[in-house]
Amino acid sequence: IGRAYPEKKTGMIGIFEYEQAKALSNTGNKVVYGFCDNRSLKVFRKVGKFRKTQDNVEIYGRFLPVGGLPEKLHGKFKTAEFKKLMELIISEQGKPDVIHIHFPLLTITSEIFDYLRTLGCRIVITEHWSKVLKKEISLYRKQLLCKLADNADEFICVSSLLKKSVCELTNTKKEIYVVPNMVSGDFTYAEKKNNNRHI
Repeated sequence: IGRAYPEKKTGMIGIFEYEQAKALSNTGNKVVYGFCDNRSLKVFRKVGKFRKTQDNVEIYGRFLPVGGLPEKLHGKFKTAEFKKLMELIISEQGKPDVIHIHFPLLTITSEIFDYLRTLGCRIVITEHWSKVLKKEISLYRKQLLCKLADNADEFICVSSLLKKSVCELTNTKKEIYVVPNMVSGDFTYAEKKNNNRHI
């Protein structure tokens, strides 16, 4: 589960999540990438369903531009859209063994997490968000973070500093792992030039 389908024209939102989906698919796993894109009408005006197969990944999405609404109202719309998304994925692809949620404070609600738990799948969370690192989140999101840290099957952060912030915000006793963001194979390392000068 990610934030969106990454496209150049919309700022590549969802790229970290989608790169990981591709990598898992390349190792022989069946991967379905799902998203509910709820960005504000001010920045994104799509409405409706999205369906695509790319890089051997099945992609399902829903667009409902309700960003900017009060948090609770936004959450109700998001929860309803997310359930429709999951019901479609399960009807066409079957129930997943593992549900991996990236940017959880942006992609799900407490009600969505409760719904996912009823499916009986293992739930893995990966937190990336810099606002969690800076501890600049609302009380509602802090409560959700506490719930996820204590109740997800596994919890991952993309850096040690982010892990430190999550631990301080939640006081969780569960182990949190650190796994950095992936980089596409399109990027390569350049040989470092030796600029040392001998005098």
